[in-house]
Amino acid sequence: MTQTQTFVALAVLAGMLAAPVVAQKPNAAQAALKAAIDREVVDGDLKGAIALYEKTVAQAGADRATAAKALLRMAACHEKLGSGDSQKIYQRVAREYADQHEEAAKARARLGALKSNEVVVTRQVWTGPTVGLNGSVSSDGRFVSYTDRPSGHLMLRDLNTGEDRRLVAAGEGKADLSRISPNGMRVAYVWFEGGATELRLVEIRSGAVSRPRVLFRNADVHYPGPWGWSDDNQTIGVQLQRADRTVQLALLSVNTGTLRVLKTIGWGGGGFLAFSPDGKFLAYNISTNSASRYSDIHVIAVDGSQDHPAVIDPASNDRPVAWSPDGTHLLFLSNREGRQHLYALPMNLGRASGVPILVRENIPNLMGITRAGTIFFGESAASANLFTAPIDLSTGSLQASPVNILDTSHEGVWSPDGRFLAAGVPTSSPGQFWGIHIRSLDTAQVREVKPKLLYVRGFCWIGNSGQFLASGTDLKGRRGLYQIDATTGEAQMLRAEDESDQTALNRRELGPQCSADGDWAVYERLSGKPIRDGGATQIVVRELSTGNEDEILRIDPAREELTSLAISPDGGWIAYGLAQRAQPGSSLIVRSTRNTEARELVVPGPPGVSSVSGWTPDGGLMLIRKAESKNGQSAAEFFLLPVKGQDFAPTRIQMPSHLARSLTLHPGGKLIAFVVPNSQNRRALVAMDQALAVLRKQ
Repeated sequence: MTQTQTFVALAVLAGMLAAPVVAQKPNAAQAALKAAIDREVVDGDLKGAIALYEKTVAQAGADRATAAKALLRMAACHEKLGSGDSQKIYQRVAREYADQHEEAAKARARLGALKSNEVVVTRQVWTGPTVGLNGSVSSDGRFVSYTDRPSGHLMLRDLNTGEDRRLVAAGEGKADLSRISPNGMRVAYVWFEGGATELRLVEIRSGAVSRPRVLFRNADVHYPGPWGWSDDNQTIGVQLQRADRTVQLALLSVNTGTLRVLKTIGWGGGGFLAFSPDGKFLAYNISTNSASRYSDIHVIAVDGSQDHPAVIDPASNDRPVAWSPDGTHLLFLSNREGRQHLYALPMNLGRASGVPILVRENIPNLMGITRAGTIFFGESAASANLFTAPIDLSTGSLQASPVNILDTSHEGVWSPDGRFLAAGVPTSSPGQFWGIHIRSLDTAQVREVKPKLLYVRGFCWIGNSGQFLASGTDLKGRRGLYQIDATTGEAQMLRAEDESDQTALNRRELGPQCSADGDWAVYERLSGKPIRDGGATQIVVRELSTGNEDEILRIDPAREELTSLAISPDGGWIAYGLAQRAQPGSSLIVRSTRNTEARELVVPGPPGVSSVSGWTPDGGLMLIRKAESKNGQSAAEFFLLPVKGQDFAPTRIQMPSHLARSLTLHPGGKLIAFVVPNSQNRRALVAMDQALAVLRKQ
């Protein structure tokens, strides 16, 4: 072997010996990069992701490709947060990683864009569990109105200082939808109190708050929604959902309270209004037809001189949300591409003058647009996940790690034969859903059923018939009890609900519960008399084959609240949780469906809110959830309690999270399903600067 050959051989050998060491670093760095991307994309935690990207760069060593990717994504996170560090990181990638051609090119492109006045930059301006997405942003982008969901207070947040200020204390009522006037001096909002719904106005003066003023109240109107202000601050565009299930578009004078109805559009319309900047036109949504849950957009002149369709698509939900500040485009949300995106439609004198332009993908809801053209929107992922796990009921211990099977906050509902698990498809409306996911335990395949209803609020399987029993609202706005075909989604009304009580639209509602054989069901209904006049909530047992019903219990909703409801597998017993509004804790009652016997169960430990989650297959034990507050944090425990007597001590179920809820037991008794809220905070208010720059390029 020559000297040259020896040198080459040694070099090759050295490279081979060194290869495992060099390969180990990139693997560790790539794993760190994946964890960082998950933190950013899955959890929505931008600050946490930045820390992990920094860790990735430190671990990368000679793996320059991974380091460049991490830096590029880190810069994008800083950009979303509105941090000036993004430019420094882009410059570093372009300067120090020029050999990574793709990443360096992207960095140079972002640097060029950031130097332009028309760059679209998104930034999170408010994150955390209290982020309110049911109000509006002021026209200068400084304030956002919202309802504090736990308390019902009407709040105002200063996005510059992060200060939250209470505008109206809940007291005996609670606030709902709110809109800030263009001059930022007033907030119009919906108020629920004592069975009545009002539209109120509160003025904001130099940090002080005036006494609220009732602007509109009518016993025949279930919901007077303030959806938009005229630019002169004198008129509010409202949609009135009336007791006869019609919807009226109207203009409400701020000074006099005078109401002028522009149009009556029937139940199929309503929900969104948008005033043009010149105050001459009002965009609104209306159902595509009487048998559709989808909606189109029309534009009506406020003087009544014209009313024309603007966005027509029979297979999508289109909703107007705002106009561009110069009035040349109507902004609307649409799910025409599957997920909900924001579009802009060119307009001229109240008529469409072009085709829709995509402004931004994946916009769950629009909170407002400033005079400078910054768009504010909310971001929130699935609020919870549905898990399953094998369980040993004799010990209360899980036999394997839980498996996440669906992204939903709704409880899992087992088919009586144990072959399927169903759950509601989450929407932006708490307690309501439009579709039902059904997962096969045999194949793990998931299919979606879309009931031909406007909303579903709870359901159970009717034996193994392939049918659901559900409480919901049909496309004509009629609330009631429905039978739904689990294959086609066809819905048949079994019983209409009396809606004389206005609180029916706003009360907590539990879904029906069916016996395992599908012969019996228990559900709650209104007594047909307003609460303020002594009305009550009735607990009713229904024989499904005949439709015969018997009232088992009557609850005074002014003093008590039903926290849970369940029927035993054989249909002979019901169990329910009952909380007294004037005192903490709750009681757990078991009652015969023949109303011949009732007794209270004792749940171990200190007082808390107890609810029944289900029964064991033989009906001898009940699954109980007991929730209590510790140091300001809500926590829950689960127990197995004997239904009759005290044959044995209660068994505590060892759940993987103290936040678990909605636990249901497989008919075989060896598998449970339960819901766990996401541990990462994924709610955010996002600002998108220069959002309408795309329109100037058309």
